[in-house]
Amino acid sequence: MIWGRGQHNAYTDLIRFHSRWFCAFREGRSATSADGTVRILTSFDGLSWEPVSQIALPGADLRDPKLSETADGRLLLNAIEVTFGPPGGQRRSLGWLSDDGARWGQANPLAETDWALWRISWHLGRAYSMAYDAARPAPPRLYTSADGPRFDLHAG
Repeated sequence: MIWGRGQHNAYTDLIRFHSRWFCAFREGRSATSADGTVRILTSFDGLSWEPVSQIALPGADLRDPKLSETADGRLLLNAIEVTFGPPGGQRRSLGWLSDDGARWGQANPLAETDWALWRISWHLGRAYSMAYDAARPAPPRLYTSADGPRFDLHAG
C-alpha cells in the first residue's frame, strides 16, 4: 500500500513522467460518496511515496482519474466530475494540465455534458479517447485532440 490516509482510496492510475512515478486516484468517504477528490502521489523509486497535489471542486465528486503525457511533454489528468441535483445530476469529463505533476491549471471540459472520456491514449502527436454516455444507453463515441485540453468528436 502506498497511501492509507483517506477513508476510501480507489480507482488508481500510474504513469512515469520526468523520471518520477505519479499515481492518481479517487479519495472519498466511500466508493459511492459524493465527496471524491483526486489525490496525486509521486515517487522516484516506487517504494517511497509522497503527496504532491489534491484536486477538489466544490459541490462535485471527481471520479476515475487517468494520467497521460501530452505531445508537448506536459502531464494531462482527466477525470469525471459528477454533480448531484434534480433530476439526478450530470457528469462532465474534465482535464487539467501540469508541467511538473504538482501544480495544475484550471479544469477544462473535454466533451459534452454526460459524455465521459475514459483513458486518453496518444499516437503520432494526437490524443484519442473513447467516451460513453453516462446518462442513457447510447453507442460509444471516439474523441480526438491535438493538444489535450480541447477534444473534438471524431466518430459516433
